[in-house]
Amino acid sequence: MASTSDRLPLAGVRVVEMTDGFLDMAGRLLADFGADVIKVETAGSREREAAGNPERTPDVDDTDVRHLIENFNKSGVALDPSDATGAGQLWRLLESADIVILANQSARVEALDPEEVHSRLPHLVVLAVSDFGRTGPYKDFVGTDAVHLALGSQLSRSGFWPREPALVPFDLAYHSSAAQAAWAALVAYFERLQSGRGDLIDFSVFEATIEVVDPPFGTAGTATAGTKQTQAPTDPYSSEWTRPRSKPYPIYPCADGYVRCLVLAPGQWRAMYGWLGEPDEFADPKYQTILGRDREQAALERAYVELFRDKTKAELAVEGQKRGVPIAPVLSPTEVAVQEHFEQRGAFVDAEISPGLRAVIPSGFLEIDGERIGYRRRAPEPGEHNALLSDLPASSAARPAASDPADGSSSAAPSLPLSGLRVIDFGSIVFGAEAGRLFADLGADVIKIENAAFPDKYRGGSEPGSLIAKNFALGNRGRRSFGVDTRTEAGRDLVKGLVATADVVVSNFKPGTLERLGLGYDELSAVNPKIVWMSSSGFGDTGAWASWLAYGPAVRSASGLTHLWRYPDDPGGFGDTTTVYPDHQAARMAGLAVLSAVIRSRATGKGANIRVSQAEVVLNHLSEEFARDALGLSSPEAKGAPWGVYECAGDDEWCAICVRDDADWANFRSALGNPSWAGAEEFADAHARRDHHEALDGHVRDWAASHTADSVMTLLQSHGVPAGAMKRPPELLDDPQLLARDYLALQDQPGFAEPLNTVRRPFLARRIQSSPVRPSPEMGQDTVAICSELLGMSAAEIDRLTGDGVLQTADGSR
Repeated sequence: MASTSDRLPLAGVRVVEMTDGFLDMAGRLLADFGADVIKVETAGSREREAAGNPERTPDVDDTDVRHLIENFNKSGVALDPSDATGAGQLWRLLESADIVILANQSARVEALDPEEVHSRLPHLVVLAVSDFGRTGPYKDFVGTDAVHLALGSQLSRSGFWPREPALVPFDLAYHSSAAQAAWAALVAYFERLQSGRGDLIDFSVFEATIEVVDPPFGTAGTATAGTKQTQAPTDPYSSEWTRPRSKPYPIYPCADGYVRCLVLAPGQWRAMYGWLGEPDEFADPKYQTILGRDREQAALERAYVELFRDKTKAELAVEGQKRGVPIAPVLSPTEVAVQEHFEQRGAFVDAEISPGLRAVIPSGFLEIDGERIGYRRRAPEPGEHNALLSDLPASSAARPAASDPADGSSSAAPSLPLSGLRVIDFGSIVFGAEAGRLFADLGADVIKIENAAFPDKYRGGSEPGSLIAKNFALGNRGRRSFGVDTRTEAGRDLVKGLVATADVVVSNFKPGTLERLGLGYDELSAVNPKIVWMSSSGFGDTGAWASWLAYGPAVRSASGLTHLWRYPDDPGGFGDTTTVYPDHQAARMAGLAVLSAVIRSRATGKGANIRVSQAEVVLNHLSEEFARDALGLSSPEAKGAPWGVYECAGDDEWCAICVRDDADWANFRSALGNPSWAGAEEFADAHARRDHHEALDGHVRDWAASHTADSVMTLLQSHGVPAGAMKRPPELLDDPQLLARDYLALQDQPGFAEPLNTVRRPFLARRIQSSPVRPSPEMGQDTVAICSELLGMSAAEIDRLTGDGVLQTADGSR
């Protein structure tokens, strides 16, 4: 019987990782999907990794929890590339690989140059990961999670004015970027299977953070809709320049903690109005709109607090969800780990995370064919698998010679890597838009299935040809739109005909929706056995919460993230009240699963049934926090000192400053001209500075207040100290690093007076290019062409089905 790893979609793909702890999660994700990931540790690499990580201290028994979590499912070898034997072993290992992940640490003597690796081994996909990329004015900048969130504009939407921006106490930027990095590597590997050529990817965490974490130029209402476009719908909560003053995703106290209650749709307000007892005070029709309720937020908040005060969060969640109100408890990691829903789904596992050390941790990000994609074995000890070095066969994955492309072409011209892939897209709102866009941007033929009777809520209208909203336009670019009524048997047959020509089906309906239409995995795999079918929902398709109304904020609350993301001195000061997460991160996990399964499908003819619970994406993102909780280890409020966000000269201007260790501290002191207070005994070492961080913060605040945020960042970065000025979304349009790397683009979209600002590409690669930025389609604008091209239908058939209301076109006719 095949082992578990042999059944996984990336079985046979070899990845060599040399990262010294930087973005190790990218390799971990590829390992989760079955890749043979070999972690190479060189002389002193673990010492360097530990030195840069204040978590590795005696008070946690020298256990580096982050390292353990991010290196599950990998093998580990140790060698010394500075001697001939070690160098030979390293290059033979690289020759046997399909993908190599390198951290951009050129100061290390034994660091590999990505250009040299790409030149010597052109079959390899070389993923060179760094904080800001290998080019541009920020290329030598040093990052931390806080620095990336500040420069990427997300910090400007964290917490609430007039308080300081709320720092995120876990690795939101790095873990989100790791999924994007794994996606980049997998896309390049998929392209190599077609062309026989590898690629060199210059991967920037800064760019990935902008695209994945509540993106300012994507499908995310809190960040993108602050400036009203001509005739276009806008978001009443958002301003691109001012920090949050209103809370579209509010949280209320109750008998035993807090609940998050999101009343967005008209039907949800009617349900909430009934729950309140239909008071005359709220009978005015203005309360049926989001904007009307926002203007009366104080009165509504008083009513909600009174209703919730004597009930537990569990009681409120059950009652509210039964009534049709999206409400969820705000749970701590300890509470999450014992929830019946997650137990029913097998979302946690008692695992060995280090020799002799066990903890209850999240079991996996998602499911493929009923199997968890996540933890299988602990992280390796240094050199634990050195036997691999004596037997290095070539990768078992199919690999044409670099000079002999699979298609017989001798051209090395850049390509769209997903050309020839067809995706049938039932997705909607944020997750659905993002999942399809990942494939469309890289050349896939993504066909959005639409019904005018039940339009995508982000589209902006329900009539064919109606105005396209900004969020919809940015998220659904590059697709084709097929208008069809899937409630009819004829409509479902048409969809099955499209599936017969396709590789992938994606959706994010309420669990069971496609199955009830006869379009579930079982039915569609009977039509096309190779089909990769992916369904996403808030809490999964089984368990006590499967039927819950689940927007991203409710998912965050019930998964432990909201509890962690708050001001340390204010138990009710939650920082994620205007953030869009985990939609974009979950979409990338879904994309990884889908493309991995397509690779397997093309090799074996076997399709896949993929199920994504967005809540479990959050759980696994927080694996380190759950492991610490299980082990009884505290999570420090800061990872160094000074460490925080400091107000600078100007109007509500801030800069994130992160001094990680004693080397950073020496550089920080030098940058400030060695002020006398910095020489005090209580600031002598890292532990002393953390113990006296309040006094230290006072000095730093006084200094920063007389300088602009940009000047603070520039000065400290010039001395090698991580610092990032807090940016608002519009400021990114003039960011010198993004301009130098040609990161942004303009999207011409019918219905908008001016082009929309958007992201040009998901990553920067030597060979792979993204598709030219194309507009989002009108509803049903491609129906006729698709019927003719893919279904072989005659004009008469199309006319008849259009007249019957089965087919829908942009203008309502052929």
